Amino acid sequence: MSNSIWYENVTAANWPLIRYLMDDVVYKAQYAADMKEIIAGPVSATAVQTKVDKYGALAAPYSTGSTFTTALTGLRDFMTSRIDTINVYLSK
Repeated sequence: MSNSIWYENVTAANWPLIRYLMDDVVYKAQYAADMKEIIAGPVSATAVQTKVDKYGALAAPYSTGSTFTTALTGLRDFMTSRIDTINVYLSK
């Protein structure tokens, strides 16, 4: 996955409402504040790790082979990547 926020390539031609909102400085500032709050709390790296471990442990007895472990690792990596992407966006 690229290290960009999804709406950066949105144009008025294909997503006019999203482009309009993200071009509004007040809305964009609130969006950034909300993202900062989310990645500091419910979607922080620690919170995600804890949830993946908790639910992974519940499902582990019903899984087979290394595919399950690989999926959990992939989920952790994906979430870490998205958090990193948000941090890059917030630093701009």
